[in-house]
Amino acid sequence: MKKIRKWITLVLVLAIVVVGVTYGKKLLSKVTSSSTVTTQIYTVTQGNLVSTISPTGQVEATTSEALSFDVSGVTLLELNVSAGQEVKAGDLLAQLDTEPLQLIVDAAEASVLSAQEALETAQSPYSDLEVAAATLAVTQAQTALEQAQAALDELLNPDIESAEAAVAQAAYSLSSAQLNLEITQHGNKVGKTVRELEYTVSWHERQLRNLETQLAAGTVEQDDVDTESQTLADLQADLAAAQATATLTLTDAQDRVADAQEALATAKENLADLQAGPDELELTQANNKVAKAEYNLAKAQEAADEIAAGPSEKNVQLAQAKYDAAVATLEEAQLALDSATMVAPFDGTIVSVGAEEGDEVSSGTTIVTLADLNDLRVVASIDETEITKISVGMEATITFDSLTGQTFTGKVLEIPLESTLSNNVVTYEVPVSLEGAEDADVRSGMTANITFVTGQKQNVLVLPLLAVQESDSGTVVTLSDGTTTPVEIGIDNGSYVEIVAGLNAGDQVMVSYDTSDEEEETSTGSSLLGGVSIGVSGGGSGMPSGGMGR
Repeated sequence: MKKIRKWITLVLVLAIVVVGVTYGKKLLSKVTSSSTVTTQIYTVTQGNLVSTISPTGQVEATTSEALSFDVSGVTLLELNVSAGQEVKAGDLLAQLDTEPLQLIVDAAEASVLSAQEALETAQSPYSDLEVAAATLAVTQAQTALEQAQAALDELLNPDIESAEAAVAQAAYSLSSAQLNLEITQHGNKVGKTVRELEYTVSWHERQLRNLETQLAAGTVEQDDVDTESQTLADLQADLAAAQATATLTLTDAQDRVADAQEALATAKENLADLQAGPDELELTQANNKVAKAEYNLAKAQEAADEIAAGPSEKNVQLAQAKYDAAVATLEEAQLALDSATMVAPFDGTIVSVGAEEGDEVSSGTTIVTLADLNDLRVVASIDETEITKISVGMEATITFDSLTGQTFTGKVLEIPLESTLSNNVVTYEVPVSLEGAEDADVRSGMTANITFVTGQKQNVLVLPLLAVQESDSGTVVTLSDGTTTPVEIGIDNGSYVEIVAGLNAGDQVMVSYDTSDEEEETSTGSSLLGGVSIGVSGGGSGMPSGGMGR
């Protein structure tokens, strides 16, 4: 059994080896066949070359505008058009609700008035009355300071001489008043008059009593008695007046003495105070009054200086900025209100409508797209590698897949400065006029095939593009004897290239490339100098006119 198992194992190993060898030979054969290289000889000939670019593009209206409202949250009240409708310039297309926009304008106008008032106040902040009041405040503060300083100086430097003189004067005034009182009491004219009147009244009283006795005895008349009685009454009145005058004079003299005594006491007290020096509390209060007066003067002067300096530049600039901002807000609000009515800016056709009545409009949302479909053009998408070959005014041939057999012409209108990036491909959108399509059924949005002739050469040396290669030393070709030589090339049409220098007519060049499978062939072709994919003059075979040998 062991021998049988050994024989079975040996047979299996041999079978595996045989299968492996067979498969290896087939694989080697396949690898060898995939490395098949074909060599061709091309002869330099003369011919004509036409180099073109054939991008695609799209038809659009030359005059087209997406119309929108520059407001948000406002209701669309009216929408008077629909897609496909033709309108004239000035026709009413849509209308917003203007009530909320008018409220915004009213509020903005109020803000402008308030800001204008604030600006005027900043420019002329003080009235003539305020200027005069500030000047008066400074004067009053200066006077108060001078008075407080004088009081303090008087405390610190008392005028004792004046106080002594005041005491002497008061003593003199008291002596004078006392002397006057003594004279009034004993020897003045008023007292003499009183005494004389008292004597006279006493005499006439006795005389009246005598006459009354005689009247009773019948020796005198009643008239004599009445006359004497009247005389006595007059004298008594004079006496009373004289006594009152004397009393008043005496009282006045006594008052003068009292006043003089009080003045003398005050003068002596003042002199004693000055001689004793200032009280600490009194001195502190005087110093405080001076400090307060100085502070008040500084504040008054600061206020006066501020008024004299005129308006603050900073305040004026701030008020001006607020006013300008308020005006700008008003202008924006007014513009929004004025723009609440949408009218057609030109004659055209409504291409699309992007809203319905009752919708709340958002800023930038397209409400109506208007286009002049009588003036169309084609916008070609040119790759960034080819844009330098295009120039303004370059002629183009235009065809449409939907319009078989019809060919139109155009010219490049402008070369855009900015590119467009889409799917990592950079292109330039080049506008091209569309001519001869007035009666054709060309519509906006159609795909167009555009051909630009970027170069033409007559009777030049040409070679198939495959014959030209790039090396470290530049552009070269391989001659039929296997050596390489540098060449200078010109235009190409994607299949053939112009030889400017380095070869002559009749020279033969060799091209070796792999023909075993399509993938290798494509790979080999990618290593050769490429070109744009376009046609050649004469015929449509891709051969340059004038023939080609190989």
